[in-house]
Amino acid sequence: MEFKQIQQIIEIAKTASISKAAQNLYISQPNLSLSIKNLETELGAELFIRTTKGIELTEFGEQFLTYSKPVYQQFLQLGEICEYVIHEDRKIFSVSTVTLKFVYNVFVNLYQKHGEENIYFSHNEGTTTQVIEDVYKQNSHIGIIIFTSLQRKSVMRILKLKELEYTRLSIEPPYVIVSTSNPYFYKDIDSVDLQELSSYPFIASYGDIFYSSSNEMSTMGSIGKLARSSKIYVSNRACLYDFLYRTNAFSICSNNAVAYKEERAYEKIRPIPIKSPGFNFEIGWIKRKNYVISPIAGEFINDVVQTIKD
Repeated sequence: MEFKQIQQIIEIAKTASISKAAQNLYISQPNLSLSIKNLETELGAELFIRTTKGIELTEFGEQFLTYSKPVYQQFLQLGEICEYVIHEDRKIFSVSTVTLKFVYNVFVNLYQKHGEENIYFSHNEGTTTQVIEDVYKQNSHIGIIIFTSLQRKSVMRILKLKELEYTRLSIEPPYVIVSTSNPYFYKDIDSVDLQELSSYPFIASYGDIFYSSSNEMSTMGSIGKLARSSKIYVSNRACLYDFLYRTNAFSICSNNAVAYKEERAYEKIRPIPIKSPGFNFEIGWIKRKNYVISPIAGEFINDVVQTIKD
């Protein structure tokens, strides 16, 4: 069944004439008759019968017309909607980002500010590698990535090969994160040595900065040992936080003190600075070379900068 055949059925029913319908549809009468015959063969039932008053719908044809008319009208409306969107110059803002709660908050606030405007918003979350691929393949206009100072050379090399431009946003010290299920959540301390946590399980997610066998990771001392000896790996950061809530495990992440000065990123999760970690986190944003970002994307980046530097 083809859409044009539905249009033909509607026109024949309206004119009660094959010849008039053919004229209105700018098709020859034999071709129109053949098209309807082929459709009847496909359906296994007749749609029209000839009477002294002309051509009329059969009982089956009446039912067919009842169901097909709304389909035809929706198709016509789809064209009108597309035309409206084009003429209204609908804008699109798409961003891919690693799991950073304050970045997600900025995205939500931006939507709330511009939600009534003709803008399509898209937020994709994944690992740094996935974010880079999203921007490279033009699935997103811009991306927010994070990596360690020990990984910087390799990340910059990848961005260069993919012809992506990078702008640093901030340098962040690493933190241990624990939930209320871990005794360190309640300790009155300003920092923690990783050796103190050796009796607790370490958890990481597949694809994040600690799930790596690179030479860079091997230079991270006690952090590298934790990553290699960990028995707990989860599929994403959401699963990681859920696991922290339920167990006495701990993980490592960045935690911008300014962005979370009013409230913690996650309820019942405490970040504790690490003593002498030997590395920092770096957060930045990427785009394709020669791509001129839109005003809405520029506003998003400015809001992220303000959030972490105010």
